[in-house]
Amino acid sequence: MDQADENRAESGRVPVTDEPSAEVAQTENVDVPGRPKGFRWWPAVAILGIATVVESILWWSMSENRPNQSVSMWLTTITVSFLLLMWWMFASRLRWRTRFVGLGVMILLGIAARYSVRVEEYSGAVFPILAFRWTPTAEEIAAEYREAHSESGQDEKSVPIEEVVPAEGDVTIFRGADRTGRIVDAGIRTNWDEQPPREIWRHPVGLGWSSFIVVDGLAFTQEQREENETVVCYNAETGDEIWAHTDSVRFSEVLGSDGPRATPTYFDGRLYTQGATGILNCLDARTGESIWATNILEDAGAKVLSWGMSGSPLVYDDVVVVNAGGDDAGLIAYHRLTGDRVWSAGNGPASYSSPRLANILGEQQLLIFNGNGLSGHDPTTGEELWNFPWTTGPKVNAVLPYPLDESRILISTGYGLGAALLEVKHEGDQWSAEQVWKSIRLKAKFNDFVVKDDYVYGLDEGVLTCLDLKTGKRVWKAGRYGYGQILLVDDLLLIITESGEVLLVKAEPKKSQPLARFQAIGGKTWNHATLVRGRLFVRNAREAACYDISK
Repeated sequence: MDQADENRAESGRVPVTDEPSAEVAQTENVDVPGRPKGFRWWPAVAILGIATVVESILWWSMSENRPNQSVSMWLTTITVSFLLLMWWMFASRLRWRTRFVGLGVMILLGIAARYSVRVEEYSGAVFPILAFRWTPTAEEIAAEYREAHSESGQDEKSVPIEEVVPAEGDVTIFRGADRTGRIVDAGIRTNWDEQPPREIWRHPVGLGWSSFIVVDGLAFTQEQREENETVVCYNAETGDEIWAHTDSVRFSEVLGSDGPRATPTYFDGRLYTQGATGILNCLDARTGESIWATNILEDAGAKVLSWGMSGSPLVYDDVVVVNAGGDDAGLIAYHRLTGDRVWSAGNGPASYSSPRLANILGEQQLLIFNGNGLSGHDPTTGEELWNFPWTTGPKVNAVLPYPLDESRILISTGYGLGAALLEVKHEGDQWSAEQVWKSIRLKAKFNDFVVKDDYVYGLDEGVLTCLDLKTGKRVWKAGRYGYGQILLVDDLLLIITESGEVLLVKAEPKKSQPLARFQAIGGKTWNHATLVRGRLFVRNAREAACYDISK
């Protein structure tokens, strides 16, 4: 300190100190009397610790609802990221230069991720499936394949088909003739390690969750091809396209992905298809030419469902029945030859299940599992005979109801609701349905279950589960296969997992016993598999394949 400073200090005009100012200390990162010292790390640890405890509690409390678990995890992640950012910028006590450098690095990483990675789709548990932006999309791959395949002259569009006649073992309707997913006398081999499934054909296909039906050597399905919703006929032996019928419409949805959902129905030389936006087609199965078409939502004054119209049309006698969900036309029956409306009935909101017929107490009834629950209808007039309320928050009932005998029906859904065994009663002119038992142990979200003897086998939010039908109690739970699909093939469960792997599991109540497995296709697979005389047809929104698994 020089003499002038000493004089000014003595006069009391300027305070004198050998310590640097707070502003200088902040810049230089040196200690200031009364100012906390060092890097403050504990708030970050506290944030992470509290978040871990909270998320663990939420995860456990939502153990019966996988989508809610996923949502809670993402909300927790977003909240924790924000709190950590606040700590870094305002409570870490690092140099401001260090804080801004860290913020800049995070921003750059976010930009890099934004322009290098895309969300390809979401799993059934609502987890994003990522892909690099420079890799081609499934649509691009399918379009390139179709162009190359067409130019090579390999398609069979010029080959005339004189007649389409179902043979024994053909699958003409979604989940088989009785829509139970049960196949008897299948004659398949199970020693896949020694004799692996033999690939017959494989190729890319358009988007969509439609499955195959196979009739007289023809495989029918629905796909999204760019802006066209398309019904496609393939040669079941070669995989070559024979014909394609297009409608200029596209259904788009973030969580469930784009494209049609429903599986075609074959009946008496005609193909009946329902598109995701409500277009109901009647096509000539030989050529794909339109016989008649209508939009069931416009006819019913209804709106398209959040995840698209998914019900596979039901054809019997002279009608084709669909669940439109209108206020005055929940169900609509069209004449199968002309498309004229025969009757409409009910006012329940549509959901994602398909209509089916069942023998209930000696009378044929039409079963509809809509957004409000399960109901039985007169198949000739549509009149509602009975109703059992069964609903979730989003009004989603996607799985087919399963009649066990003439009076008992098994239902199940996801979103934390579970399964129930119902008993239908008929006293005088009154019909009713009562709950025998309810179980939270089988939550079949959109994955149909199968029944063998006194046990039901299904995917409980992605985990294979066996329930006792007499009591509803869980016998065993083993094998996380995701949101795939199941067929009952003799005494075996044929499971196609959400990742496209195919397994054989013994259908027995003692324990889960996998016998064989192989990777059939790649990518998320929600589509049902189809088995016809030892030929296994599988597909998803990326590719389709046919395998020989016969003995």
